[in-house]
Amino acid sequence: MAVISIIVPVYYNAASLRALSERLAALASANARHAFEFIYVDDGSGDDSYAVLSKLASLDNRVRVIRLARNFGSNAAILAGMTYATGDCVGCIAADLQDPPETLTEMIILWEAGHKVF
Repeated sequence: MAVISIIVPVYYNAASLRALSERLAALASANARHAFEFIYVDDGSGDDSYAVLSKLASLDNRVRVIRLARNFGSNAAILAGMTYATGDCVGCIAADLQDPPETLTEMIILWEAGHKVF
Protein backbone atom coordinates (compact mmCIF):
# COMPACT_ATOMS: atom_id res chain seq x y z
CA MET A 1 0.00 0.00 0.00
CA ALA A 2 1.42 3.35 -1.06
CA VAL A 3 1.37 6.37 1.24
CA ILE A 4 0.02 9.71 0.01
CA SER A 5 1.22 12.80 1.90
CA ILE A 6 -0.94 15.90 1.71
CA ILE A 7 0.76 19.10 2.88
CA VAL A 8 -1.38 22.02 4.02
CA PRO A 9 0.28 25.38 4.73
CA VAL A 10 -1.79 27.16 7.38
CA TYR A 11 -1.85 30.89 8.07
CA TYR A 12 -4.82 32.32 9.97
CA ASN A 13 -7.11 29.48 8.85
CA ALA A 14 -8.70 28.37 12.13
CA ALA A 15 -12.20 28.84 10.71
CA SER A 16 -11.75 26.44 7.78
CA LEU A 17 -9.57 23.71 9.30
CA ARG A 18 -12.33 21.44 10.64
CA ALA A 19 -14.17 21.45 7.30
CA LEU A 20 -10.91 20.84 5.44
CA SER A 21 -10.07 17.95 7.74
CA GLU A 22 -13.47 16.34 7.12
CA ARG A 23 -13.04 16.67 3.35
CA LEU A 24 -9.51 15.25 3.47
CA ALA A 25 -10.79 12.30 5.53
CA ALA A 26 -13.44 11.73 2.85
CA LEU A 27 -10.72 11.89 0.19
CA ALA A 28 -8.79 9.20 2.05
CA SER A 29 -11.91 7.02 2.31
CA ALA A 30 -12.59 7.42 -1.42
CA ASN A 31 -9.00 6.36 -2.16
CA ALA A 32 -8.74 3.61 0.46
CA ARG A 33 -6.29 1.61 -1.66
CA HIS A 34 -3.65 4.02 -0.28
CA ALA A 35 -2.66 5.15 3.20
CA PHE A 36 -2.68 8.89 3.87
CA GLU A 37 -0.89 11.36 6.08
CA PHE A 38 -2.01 14.96 6.40
CA ILE A 39 0.78 17.35 7.29
CA TYR A 40 -0.45 20.74 8.42
CA VAL A 41 2.22 23.43 8.75
CA ASP A 42 1.21 26.38 10.93
CA ASP A 43 3.16 29.25 9.37
CA GLY A 44 3.12 31.57 12.37
CA SER A 45 -0.65 32.05 12.62
CA GLY A 46 -1.79 34.44 15.32
CA ASP A 47 -5.29 32.97 15.57
CA ASP A 48 -6.44 29.62 16.99
CA SER A 49 -5.08 27.59 14.06
CA TYR A 50 -2.53 25.71 16.13
CA ALA A 51 -5.08 24.81 18.83
CA VAL A 52 -7.50 23.53 16.18
CA LEU A 53 -4.70 21.53 14.52
CA SER A 54 -3.64 20.03 17.85
CA LYS A 55 -7.22 18.89 18.45
CA LEU A 56 -7.45 17.40 14.94
CA ALA A 57 -4.18 15.52 15.52
CA SER A 58 -5.52 14.08 18.77
CA LEU A 59 -8.57 12.75 16.93
CA ASP A 60 -6.90 11.39 13.77
CA ASN A 61 -3.54 9.61 13.78
CA ARG A 62 -3.02 10.51 10.12
CA VAL A 63 -2.71 14.19 11.07
CA ARG A 64 0.74 15.59 11.74
CA VAL A 65 1.32 19.20 12.79
CA ILE A 66 4.40 21.34 12.33
CA ARG A 67 4.52 24.78 13.93
CA LEU A 68 6.94 27.32 12.53
CA ALA A 69 8.38 29.95 14.88
CA ARG A 70 7.04 32.81 12.77
CA ASN A 71 5.55 33.50 9.36
CA PHE A 72 7.99 32.46 6.64
CA GLY A 73 5.49 32.27 3.76
CA SER A 74 3.63 29.41 2.13
CA ASN A 75 6.61 28.20 0.08
CA ALA A 76 8.70 27.73 3.22
CA ALA A 77 5.77 26.04 4.94
CA ILE A 78 5.38 23.62 2.03
CA LEU A 79 9.11 22.88 2.09
CA ALA A 80 8.91 22.21 5.84
CA GLY A 81 6.04 19.81 5.19
CA MET A 82 7.99 18.05 2.43
CA THR A 83 10.90 17.62 4.82
CA TYR A 84 8.71 15.58 7.17
CA ALA A 85 6.56 13.81 4.56
CA THR A 86 6.97 10.05 4.38
CA GLY A 87 4.70 9.42 1.41
CA ASP A 88 5.42 7.87 -1.95
CA CYS A 89 3.47 10.77 -3.46
CA VAL A 90 3.17 14.32 -2.10
CA GLY A 91 0.43 16.84 -2.84
CA CYS A 92 -0.25 20.33 -1.48
CA ILE A 93 -3.49 22.17 -0.94
CA ALA A 94 -4.45 25.54 0.55
CA ALA A 95 -6.10 25.51 3.96
CA ASP A 96 -8.76 28.08 3.03
CA LEU A 97 -10.70 25.66 0.78
CA GLN A 98 -10.26 27.92 -2.26
CA ASP A 99 -9.40 24.72 -4.13
CA PRO A 100 -11.60 21.69 -3.51
CA PRO A 101 -9.62 18.91 -1.78
CA GLU A 102 -11.49 16.44 -3.95
CA THR A 103 -9.38 17.55 -6.93
CA LEU A 104 -6.49 15.66 -5.33
CA THR A 105 -8.17 12.47 -6.57
CA GLU A 106 -7.16 13.48 -10.11
CA MET A 107 -3.57 13.91 -8.91
CA ILE A 108 -3.63 10.42 -7.41
CA ILE A 109 -5.00 8.91 -10.62
CA LEU A 110 -2.28 10.61 -12.68
CA TRP A 111 0.38 9.46 -10.22
CA GLU A 112 -0.92 5.89 -10.40
CA ALA A 113 -0.64 6.14 -14.21
CA GLY A 114 3.08 6.93 -13.89
CA HIS A 115 3.18 10.72 -14.05
CA LYS A 116 5.85 12.18 -11.80
CA VAL A 117 4.91 15.89 -11.64
CA PHE A 118 1.61 17.53 -12.41
